[in-house]
Amino acid sequence: MTMVQEMVSKDTFDRAKYIEDMRQKVYESMKKAEQAKDWALFDRYADMYIKLSR
Repeated sequence: MTMVQEMVSKDTFDRAKYIEDMRQKVYESMKKAEQAKDWALFDRYADMYIKLSR
């Protein structure tokens, strides 16, 4: 594996982990908004969660 391939692999892995971490945080916030019955905020979090899941 060349140095460039290693950098690309590392960047891809870090990006995937970052997206998964953000998706988890958005999910937790979405659940809190649902418990608070703040449906406008819930909808925003749900939209973000869907976009991060693609």
